[in-house]
Amino acid sequence: MNQHNENPATPQAARHDDGGSAFPRPISRDPESYRDPEIYCAQEGMTLRAYIAARALPAVIDVNRENMKISFEGEAEQAVRYADALIAALKAGAA
Repeated sequence: MNQHNENPATPQAARHDDGGSAFPRPISRDPESYRDPEIYCAQEGMTLRAYIAARALPAVIDVNRENMKISFEGEAEQAVRYADALIAALKAGAA
């Protein structure tokens, strides 16, 4: 399957650089937080890829609203392609 046509929920999507965690929370070393395991536990959060795609999706939907040429799935895939492009640009040094 071509990388530009992959469904982001499929195993093929695992080949893409997800950018790491968007909002990781490290393990708390604060002794007061040991009482609350939710605070103490590290959390990876959503991937940067998912975060960027979620932020891009409303713009993709808005642009598509004018012509309705792509499906809902196509809109989601386009948002993921934007995320992949941004992650690649950031890795290449663009900022």
